[in-house]
Amino acid sequence: MPLCKYRWWLLAPIAVAYLAGMFLDVMEADAAQYATMSLEMLQTGNYLEIYHRGNDYIDKPPLLFWLSSLSFRLFGVSNFAYKLPSVLFTVLGLLATYRLTRLLYSASAAFFAVVILASCQAWFMINHDVRTDTILAASTIFAIWQFVLFTRTNKFIHVVWGALGVAGAMLTKGPIGLMVPALALGSEFLLKRQWNQIFRWQWLAMLVLVAICLLPMLWGLYTQFDLSEQGKKTYNGVITSGLRFYFWTQSFGRLTGESTWKNDTDPLYFLHTFAWAFLPWSFLFFAGFTRKLRKLFSFRFRLPGAQEALALGGILIPAVAFSFSKYKLPHYIFVFFPLCAMVTGHFVSVLLRAQNTRRVRVWAKIQTTISLLLLAIATALCLVSFPNGSAGWPLLLAGAAVAFVIFFFRFQPTLSLMCIPALAMATVNVVLNLNIYPQLLRYQAGTSASHVVMADPHHRPFVSYPFEYYGMDFYYRQAVPRVDTVQAILDQYKGRQVWVFTNEKGRTELLHAGCQPLKDLHLEHYHISKLTIKFLNPRRRESTLMHKYLLLVAVP
Repeated sequence: MPLCKYRWWLLAPIAVAYLAGMFLDVMEADAAQYATMSLEMLQTGNYLEIYHRGNDYIDKPPLLFWLSSLSFRLFGVSNFAYKLPSVLFTVLGLLATYRLTRLLYSASAAFFAVVILASCQAWFMINHDVRTDTILAASTIFAIWQFVLFTRTNKFIHVVWGALGVAGAMLTKGPIGLMVPALALGSEFLLKRQWNQIFRWQWLAMLVLVAICLLPMLWGLYTQFDLSEQGKKTYNGVITSGLRFYFWTQSFGRLTGESTWKNDTDPLYFLHTFAWAFLPWSFLFFAGFTRKLRKLFSFRFRLPGAQEALALGGILIPAVAFSFSKYKLPHYIFVFFPLCAMVTGHFVSVLLRAQNTRRVRVWAKIQTTISLLLLAIATALCLVSFPNGSAGWPLLLAGAAVAFVIFFFRFQPTLSLMCIPALAMATVNVVLNLNIYPQLLRYQAGTSASHVVMADPHHRPFVSYPFEYYGMDFYYRQAVPRVDTVQAILDQYKGRQVWVFTNEKGRTELLHAGCQPLKDLHLEHYHISKLTIKFLNPRRRESTLMHKYLLLVAVP
C-alpha cells in the first residue's frame, strides 16, 4: 500500500504525546525559572522590565514571558497554560515547514518533512520542557518561508509577514533570529549569483518593521539598565548597557569570550548532540545533506530551482559558528531543525521514487532497527528503572507489536522507512510522558514541597533555608522567602507554625534550636534533566540523590 494513503493520521499519535506532556510539572531549571518569571510578570504587571524574584534579569528577551503571562491570565496558572503558547508555535512551525518544503520541492517531501520534524526527539522534549526554542524555531522557519515567497511572487505582504517572524525570533532569543534567515537566503543569493535579489529596498523596509516590533523590548532594556549610572548586577555580571548586551554580548560575546558563560565542551559537541536529538531521522539527514552538498558543488551553484544553497546557509554555517561558542547547550542547534527536516523529507521522497530498489530496503531496515532499539530502551526504562508506573504500558506494547510484525513479516519498505519510526517515537514519548516523567518529577524536591504546602488548609507560612528552587516558587504561586540562618526563623515566626524546606544540616539546626516538628517529610532530589546511568540503575540511585526535608515546625 503506498505511503501516501496513510497521510495525516500519522500525526495523531504524535499529537497525543505532545498533549500528554502539557500536563507534566515544569522541569528544573530553565523551564521552571521561565514559568516563575512569567507568573511574576503577571502579578506585577511590569511587562517592559524583566525581573526574577525581584532582581534584574537580562539573559533572555521577553516574548516567552509575555505569551505565558497572557496564557496565565486567560486560562489560569497551570502547567498547561504555561506550555500552551509554545505548543501553538510548534503548530505554526510545522505549517511553515510544510509550505516551504512544498514550495521548494513537492507535496510528498513536505508531508515527510512535517512528520520528521514533529516526531524527532528534540521536538517532543521542547514541547514539555518548554524553554525559548519552540518559539524561536517556529518564528525562524516562518520568516524563511515568507521571504522565499517574496522572492517568488514579489508581493510586499510576504516581507511584512517575514519581518514579524524575524521579530518574533529576536524577541525570543536575540540576533540569532535574524542570522539564520539571513544566512539561508543570503547563501542562496550569493551562490546562485542572484545579485538582483540582494540589493532590494524591501529588505531595508523589513529591517525597519523588525525594529518597530522590537521597540517595546528595547525601551525596557534601556530604562532598566542603560539609565543606571553604576550598572546593575545580574548573574551575567554587572550590566551597564542592556542594549549592548542584547545585540552583542549575549550572542556574539560567546564567540569572542566576552560573555561570562563558559563550559567545557568539545568542538564536535553539536555533532553528537544532533545525532540523538534528531532521532530517529539522524542518519537519513546526514545522507540527504551530503547528497545536497555534492549536488550543489557538482552544478557549480547554477542549477535553476535547486535549493541546496538555502540548506547550506541555514544549517551548515550556523552549526559551524555555534561550534566556536565558549558555552554550548543542546538546544542551541534546534533553531535550524525545521530546515533539517526539509532536507530529510526531500531525501526520503527521492528514495521512495524507486521503492523496490535495494537501497530503499537497506534504509527501511536501518530505520526499523533504530525504532526497535528505541522501543527496547523505553521497555527497559519501564521494567528496570521505573517499574512502578503503568499508564504507558498498553501503548508501549501496541507500538512494539506493530514494529515487530512489520519488521518480521516483511511488509512494504516504505512503511518501515517512515511510518514505523514515527509511530515508534510517538509510542516512546507517550510512555515517557505518562509513565516515566511522572516518576522522575518526584525527584524535584522543591516542586514536591510546594505541592504539600499548597495542600495545607491552614495556609501557614513557607520559607526555604538556605536555598531555593525555581519550581518551588512556581507551584507556591509566589517567591518562597529565603532565610540564611535559623535565628531569622526564630525571630520572624516566634510562637507560630511554619513550613521550612531545608537540607539535613538545616533540619538538625532547627531541632537543636527547640523547634517542635509537627510534620517531618523526607524528600529526595535529583537534577532530572541530566540523567546518568548510575541514577537509572535503581540499585545505585541512592548514591546520586540529595536529601531534602520539608518540616512543619512550631517555633518556640
